[in-house]
Amino acid sequence: MSEDILWWSEVKDLRYTEHGIECTVLFNDGATVPFHAMPNDTLPHGRDIYEKAVAGQFGAIAPFVPPSAEVVRQNMPPLSRRQFFLAAMRLNISKDDIRAAISRIADPHTKMVAEIEFEEAGSFYRLNAIFLMITEDMGLLPEAIDVAWMEAAAS
Repeated sequence: MSEDILWWSEVKDLRYTEHGIECTVLFNDGATVPFHAMPNDTLPHGRDIYEKAVAGQFGAIAPFVPPSAEVVRQNMPPLSRRQFFLAAMRLNISKDDIRAAISRIADPHTKMVAEIEFEEAGSFYRLNAIFLMITEDMGLLPEAIDVAWMEAAAS
């Protein structure tokens, strides 16, 4: 093995991820660190840990568990006003459609908050409570919103 490889005394808590294996590694310098080993890791010790883990040298590897839709949505980036209205356009929603949905909110305080959020926000968050209320009123499917949101975030 190369001198560039960091040595470790223990690798545990292994779980497959989307791109490799997440684990906890106790290195020879005494540091215990969360580690993500990948087959194409740029560092030799990362590739070495991955290969040995797959070979079973550190015990069983827990299966990959994809994040829930809620967790994915919590991690979606905020959208700028421009991006938000591009996402709305992808869903065939106009500014007037959003205003109409806000006008249907029964509680005066909530309606005022929604008007301020819509008219004054510099950025929009996927799981904002007012946004969720309005999209539910409009009958939009969360999965369709997710796609439009991420497409807009990339633009």
